[in-house]
Amino acid sequence: MKGLWSQHFPPADSPPQLARYERCLICPSCNVSTCRLLTSSTTGNPGRQFYTCPAGMSVPLILDLCFICQFLFELILHKFFKWADEVKPDELINVPYCGGCMAGVCRVRRETRGPNAGRILFMCRVKEGEGSCGYRVWQDELETSADGQADERRTSCQSSLTNCDDTPPVNDDLAEGSRENDLESTVILSHTGPTTTTNCNNNDPATTTDCNDSGPATMGNCNYTSLVDDESPVIDNLRDLECVGVTSETTNESSRRPPKRSRYGDLKGVTSPLDSTFVVQDKGPVTSGASAIPTMNLPRIASCSKSLFTPCHNAQLSGIKPFCVSLDSPSCSEPLCDTRFQNVMSKSISEAFGQAAEHLQNELLTHLETMDVKDHEAMSQAAEATFAALDCLLFVHQDFKARANELIHCATLLANIEESMPRNNSYQKLVDQCSRERMRLDEINSFHAKAVDTMTDNKKRLKVLQEEISSTMDWLFQIEAELSSFEVEILKMERELDEISKNKEVLEGKYLIASKALEESQKLRELKEAEWNAAKAAYNRARMLLRG
Repeated sequence: MKGLWSQHFPPADSPPQLARYERCLICPSCNVSTCRLLTSSTTGNPGRQFYTCPAGMSVPLILDLCFICQFLFELILHKFFKWADEVKPDELINVPYCGGCMAGVCRVRRETRGPNAGRILFMCRVKEGEGSCGYRVWQDELETSADGQADERRTSCQSSLTNCDDTPPVNDDLAEGSRENDLESTVILSHTGPTTTTNCNNNDPATTTDCNDSGPATMGNCNYTSLVDDESPVIDNLRDLECVGVTSETTNESSRRPPKRSRYGDLKGVTSPLDSTFVVQDKGPVTSGASAIPTMNLPRIASCSKSLFTPCHNAQLSGIKPFCVSLDSPSCSEPLCDTRFQNVMSKSISEAFGQAAEHLQNELLTHLETMDVKDHEAMSQAAEATFAALDCLLFVHQDFKARANELIHCATLLANIEESMPRNNSYQKLVDQCSRERMRLDEINSFHAKAVDTMTDNKKRLKVLQEEISSTMDWLFQIEAELSSFEVEILKMERELDEISKNKEVLEGKYLIASKALEESQKLRELKEAEWNAAKAAYNRARMLLRG
């Protein structure tokens, strides 16, 4: 059985390795490979870094090319160059190290065709077939996964901070039950004393709150949660008002669960600032008999940091005698105390409930104004909870409800429209891609215009050369004809020359013979002349002698 060494596995408590990146520049001419960062060693720019495309560094030297061929060759095998300090930050991209073998910075390729045109692909720097690990990932997918991990870390951090808050966790099941009115909240305004026992019994056993107060020794039988912030200077006079949570069999286990968070960072299940129930009690001395408690469904503020009653009501509530008013329980429908005190209490509580209703409306308005339209469901849930509380307070709120519902309806429509609209990042990517393609198109258009002008000039020149070639061909044909005639004449002259040569040889022979004969004749003539001269002289001398 083959085993593995322990160093192949990182320790469980070791932090994960951070992703390593390098800032690279994709060649804007070929859009295929990443440029190399080199350092200049020239005298004009010593030590200055620059980017150059490796695809254009291996351009071979080819001579004897026409202008068009040279232009097309330079267009295909380009020579990109740009100084590093002239490169804008948005032109650089983060190229990660290979996630499979960590051999180094990945190779980069920008797709130019197919459905993935414009997307950037990161690949293992080792070529396939030479030991590559096969690592391939798209840039947008890598950024999306990195953003998701950052959101998860941010959400977990916020969740840990929220779990340390004094606010108890809210469960989804509890929130659902509160929206379906499965749990009823109880509001109790009473005077407790050493001789007073208050029993509030509801028909539903799951939503019953029993408060047995027989004196100071039995005050701990009820669970009290302070509704007044200890550090609030506005409501220091209401420290005797306390909030008693309703116990339920269905919420004991679920309340231990930590709160869930949505993708926007808020607590899932906290639908409004008014969610669970409370019981307000005035712990002043009571001088009368037992009193019944008005019971109604009234949500409380989740943070329990603000009171629904202002400090001005503390004096009224502290001096009011107990009375009995029931809105839900038929057993408490008849007053058990004096009618005079009941009238005073009813007026005071009516004013307090009116101000509480105004406070609820203001809280809901502030909450709706600060919420995002994407949270329209939470807005609707908060509004429904507030409307239920206003109904329990017997407050007329039809106009307010209509305006709030209209706002929620408009927010829902706006959120649906925003969801149907393309995302900002996708639109920005399309804009960037369009601008890049536009720049490339402008470059190609300029190259195309230059190539068209050059081709037009070359066509004109080619036409002139063709005309010159045609005229030259005609002249060559004439020269060839003359040459052929000259060749014929030369052949004829060669034959005549041969005949002349032969005649010359014959004549030379005759000339030699004639010249020899002429020499002999000349010698003979000279001899004859000498003889004649001698005979002439003898004759003349004889003639002279003849006369005497």
